[in-house]
Amino acid sequence: IPSDRTVDAVFVGAACHLAERHFEQAEAAFDVALSLLDSATRALHDDVSLVASPAEIETMERLREEAVSDEEIRRRFWLRRDATPATPINERFLEHHRRVWYSGHRFSAGRKPWDDRGEVYIRFGVPLHLRPGARRSMRPERSAAGTSYGHGIQLTTRVENWRYPHIGDGGLVLTFDDGYDSGDYRYTIPPATNLLTFMRRNTLWIDAPVAQMQNTVEHTPDRYEYGRSVSPLRFAYYPARFRAELPDARADSADVALCYGLPLSEVAFRPNEGREGYEARVERGYAAFDDQWRLISRSYDHVVLESASDTSW
Repeated sequence: IPSDRTVDAVFVGAACHLAERHFEQAEAAFDVALSLLDSATRALHDDVSLVASPAEIETMERLREEAVSDEEIRRRFWLRRDATPATPINERFLEHHRRVWYSGHRFSAGRKPWDDRGEVYIRFGVPLHLRPGARRSMRPERSAAGTSYGHGIQLTTRVENWRYPHIGDGGLVLTFDDGYDSGDYRYTIPPATNLLTFMRRNTLWIDAPVAQMQNTVEHTPDRYEYGRSVSPLRFAYYPARFRAELPDARADSADVALCYGLPLSEVAFRPNEGREGYEARVERGYAAFDDQWRLISRSYDHVVLESASDTSW
């Protein structure tokens, strides 16, 4: 049985490859790391409900009732989130494994497998702004109904403020506090006190971190930025359908051709090495799936365009 340090070392290596955009090496390293996990920890990595919306969870439940396997459900789920479906590697899938591992490693001091910060991190990744701090408050009193704040001595509570400006309307701002200095950071709860009017108390609960999170997940269940080194080229395309001519083709089947055009203004030509003229290297690819997200066809390659000058053919 591998030690925790061994497993962490493999995950660190995989995360480094991912950060350097060495996706093939990252995928291989994550495969090794996942194979070293115990069944309970591996189940956390396989649990797509950690990043799914409520509507997607309902769809997955319906598919299970239709006897669709969990493996097939996960496959369809991650295909929808693949930033580059034309390539054989799903970068979003790799990032999910990195986030789950990091959350279990970084946000689990007070609660297993992670506290509320881990839940947010797995969905949305690193916040653009993270501000640790402290605030003075009354000592919290635990009860069967939850956490309440009553009269008593004051204490200093460690807090963290996470901000995601590009999520939701006006951004997502969440505050967590470690009320018992146990390392278990929870969504900050508005104070329950008779000094607050009903309207004020209602507003505080609407704006509370847990309410913000629930509302956000309805529309933006997760966030991932592929971080392309260059922007995609602008191009025009249209699909053309032809009657299938294969001998065993069904009557309603068809051949589909994807026709596209690339404006020269989008391409930067450079002098050919060792010969006259100019050339441009273009990365191109496509992927086609059916309505069950089964792969029909995929192509990914590089093409060289040649030109007599650096501006036009």
